[in-house]
Amino acid sequence: MNQLLQNAIYKLVAFTLHTSYFFQNDDDFLAVMLVMGGLFFAIAAVVGIVLCLLFVALLISLLAAGLISTSVLVGLHQKSTQQGFKTFFIAGSIIASTLASVLVFWIGNVILKWTVTEMAIFFGLVWGILSGWLLGYLLFMAYKRITLYLKVKYTSAKENFISKSSS
Repeated sequence: MNQLLQNAIYKLVAFTLHTSYFFQNDDDFLAVMLVMGGLFFAIAAVVGIVLCLLFVALLISLLAAGLISTSVLVGLHQKSTQQGFKTFFIAGSIIASTLASVLVFWIGNVILKWTVTEMAIFFGLVWGILSGWLLGYLLFMAYKRITLYLKVKYTSAKENFISKSSS
């Protein structure tokens, strides 16, 4: 046990001395920093590309589902962008919630054997439509309040800037 403790202390001291020597040598330190910066840049670029691809895939799927065009048409027909956004939030929430609840009800039925599979899928559809409508409506109300809050903040900040610059 004593030998193991001495060995661990020796390795810790050797590592500390090697590390302090390593940071005294500017050429090695700069090379390591350059490599670390390059790796960070490469990782950030990959993450950015993946996020952009996910955004494009989401946009293509929304266009394929017709949510965006339906929302635009409803907004144009009602002459209200608010109705267009409301349609977008509610329809998107209904679709997403229905898919998720059908999957949850189906997996729950497989595990717990509630009823026949068709009935579990039907219950998932009904639950998904109802909860999706409610979630979409709540998301729209939150969106409306956030935009109103930002509008008030932006207007007051703009007025303060104008009054300070004219003084």
